[in-house]
Amino acid sequence: MTIETITVFKQDPAPIYKQIADQIATMIEDGDLKANSKLPTHRWLADKLGVTVGTITRAYAEVERRGLVEAKVGAGTYVSDTSKPSWVFEQSTVAQGEMNFGYNIPPQLDRGDMLKQAMQRISSSNSHLNQLMLYQPPAGLDAHRSIVANWLNDKGIKLPAHRMLFSSGAQHAIQMVLDTFTRAGDTVLVEKYTYRV
Repeated sequence: MTIETITVFKQDPAPIYKQIADQIATMIEDGDLKANSKLPTHRWLADKLGVTVGTITRAYAEVERRGLVEAKVGAGTYVSDTSKPSWVFEQSTVAQGEMNFGYNIPPQLDRGDMLKQAMQRISSSNSHLNQLMLYQPPAGLDAHRSIVANWLNDKGIKLPAHRMLFSSGAQHAIQMVLDTFTRAGDTVLVEKYTYRV
């Protein structure tokens, strides 16, 4: 079965877009459409089936909702590669001397000795170790903020430790910003797709 064999039945009670989506899904699940293969353009398939471009757009959106295809802006719609988990991190190739700000990851440095020394210092003090194993204040530990503030001061950036907030991730950072600038009942405008705090 191939894309060319898709047929629509006007007498079928199922909406046409769903008929198309179901047939594409079956082709993918049966292996007739391989991972990473490109689906035809909306216009081409619409012309072939004698339906509107909007119908094809809805069909492709339905198959994408099922996680079987992926629309890439400016490139088209491709069959998803379901053989690998979606959480696998794939670092794109970066040329020598360039930095990729598309990912929030630490610099790729040799940190073995630094971590070893830090863990030895932490494990030598039961009170410090026990403190780190507890839930931390939302703004971070005072001692850590002082260390970073001193380091910034040495670099010429004058920032008092009490004005620094440590974040445990993007959602935590957003929450701290909202807590700082808004109050209950305030209206916050956001884009369509956003974190919910």
